Amino acid sequence: MPIWGYAMTTQSYARKAAFGWARDPASYIHAYGSYGQPFGTASFHQHWVRAAHLGTAAPFDAHSPSAMLGNAGRFVMSQSDPALGEFEYGLHIDPRAYVAMMRAFALHKGVTEVNGDAVGAIQLRSDDGFIAAVANVPGDLFIDCTGQQALLRSAIDSEWRSWGAWLKCDRIAIAEEPASADPALLDHVVAHDAGWYWHAGRLGAISNGCVFASAAMADPPSGATSFVQGMRPQPWARNCIAVGDAATVIEPLEWSNLHLVHSAIDRIVEMLPGRDCAPIELADYNRQSVAEAERVRDFVILHYAVSDRSEPFWQT
Repeated sequence: MPIWGYAMTTQSYARKAAFGWARDPASYIHAYGSYGQPFGTASFHQHWVRAAHLGTAAPFDAHSPSAMLGNAGRFVMSQSDPALGEFEYGLHIDPRAYVAMMRAFALHKGVTEVNGDAVGAIQLRSDDGFIAAVANVPGDLFIDCTGQQALLRSAIDSEWRSWGAWLKCDRIAIAEEPASADPALLDHVVAHDAGWYWHAGRLGAISNGCVFASAAMADPPSGATSFVQGMRPQPWARNCIAVGDAATVIEPLEWSNLHLVHSAIDRIVEMLPGRDCAPIELADYNRQSVAEAERVRDFVILHYAVSDRSEPFWQT
């Protein structure tokens, strides 16, 4: 299951510093934690918007302790100084080490690992279309973590809701290089004429990536992986639940891919079914999953919708 969100083992305050997404302002910081303080029952951002229309507002980032600390390269333990206000940490993890840790923990808890090839080895029950076994391993509930191919879930149906009308990027290229110093507290996410790229550090390594629309990139980077943004309208069908890219594929602009995986796991545990997989459980799981994925989609679309860049990619 591909996980596109690169993360680090050090602590930082802001998810990313974004550059070039619009002509004015030229950059901003997307930080963890609060921005400003409420005025009575009114949220801070409402007063800031009013001041911005009057031309008297300081940059929105200036009201975020996380953004200011990260931009200054400073670090302090959370809540060590209440005068700073609320701020949180953005943790970066090594995907390979994270997967190895999860595997080791599962084996420690008694999970049995069986290696096999799911392609062409999925057995469906003739009476209800449930999956009876995969690679001769029977089961009552199957979790599909096979990425965009969705090898298990696609054996039941091939329904897919494309987001290509709003999100044009369809390629991603990733490269790593050794880090020679402590990683910066901010990731850099920079827009270009056919998409965007990132530069992020973690202990021991620097991650560089480029996300772009192949139709708009004149000289695409080599080794790029293709993807189709969208989601399954029913990630859970019969006794198979698609998780991760098998359920939702979206560019890693807000590093939400791992969040969606964790959220799906929590939801599965909460709604863990019996052998019959009652329709009401499936309907509620799918309702919650679709609503969450669409909120993530709309937040990513917002980055493009408010841009005033002039390139054709940004005008479609």
